[in-house]
Amino acid sequence: MTPRGLAFEVRTAGGFAWVDAEIAITVSPDPAETWKFVERFTDNRASLRDVAEDFVAWANDASRAWFGTHVFDYALDHTRADRRLSVTLSADASVAAWTPNAAFAFLSGVASSAAASLSLPSSTAAAGTVDTEFAVVNYWKRDVVSPIVSADGAMRAGAASAASRRPGVSATSSAQAAHALQLATREASAPRRAWIYQHASPGEPSEGWRFVAVGNTTTQVLDSVLFTLGLEVLA
Repeated sequence: MTPRGLAFEVRTAGGFAWVDAEIAITVSPDPAETWKFVERFTDNRASLRDVAEDFVAWANDASRAWFGTHVFDYALDHTRADRRLSVTLSADASVAAWTPNAAFAFLSGVASSAAASLSLPSSTAAAGTVDTEFAVVNYWKRDVVSPIVSADGAMRAGAASAASRRPGVSATSSAQAAHALQLATREASAPRRAWIYQHASPGEPSEGWRFVAVGNTTTQVLDSVLFTLGLEVLA
């Protein structure tokens, strides 16, 4: 399934359990190894996508005992009725044991499992996410090699408001997605930063995730069933 959606960074204090999350992976005959959030994210802030990407990078690192034998990956779940994102962690073969601690189990809803995959379906894990197709336009990334692409107007990574042409982000979606966006902005940490999936469009041929600083968000009624969602992108 083609990726889509938005994933805000969420500071993991309060009701969000990532800060204490750990999961031990056992791939026979190798000993168990443990992924720990606090060892991977020093500021206790991450999006669901950040966590999934980091877990896969950790699990596929050459220092893992199963390196060269098993490959791990993840997939986003686009089937939730509340139009938020969930994630499924997976391996290319059955894992002897996925053993989460209490914090990770709270997110996944699974105490332990022996299978090829582990789903994290809870609303807590989905905090700060929206499952809809956003259009990101005018995302001009600075190219230090080309003087043309590097001209005024290009986005400078990490420099808020440094470009004269800001990206525009919008979507046409359902009432559920509009509600999910309202929840996501309340759950997001400050300053608000998010990953948004860019689909190919005229003048923007490359697809992929874009990391942006988010200002105001808007939801407007389009007709009896559709809403227009908008995000102010600062950098």
